[in-house]
Amino acid sequence: MQTKRILWIDNIRALATAFVVLCHVTESIYSLNTEGMDMLADEQQMIALSMFTLGRLGVPMFFFLSGYLLLDSEYDGNKTKIFLSKKIAAIIVCN
Repeated sequence: MQTKRILWIDNIRALATAFVVLCHVTESIYSLNTEGMDMLADEQQMIALSMFTLGRLGVPMFFFLSGYLLLDSEYDGNKTKIFLSKKIAAIIVCN
């Protein structure tokens, strides 16, 4: 059985992985509380907060990809209703 790979999904997955790693590395290098940030120069604060903010985009990217891959490739109203009727309890519990 051969699976068809979708290149743009693989690229977004790789980018999201890099963002998550960036977030964890930033948290390891910088102390992102008020005391730790006060000890940094303004440029370092901007770098730390920019890297942390950019890194935080990784997890939502994974969620968007998961949602995209859960649905069939044909997005009509009937298939969306069937999907929601099967998954509504899980969606409510997660929220």
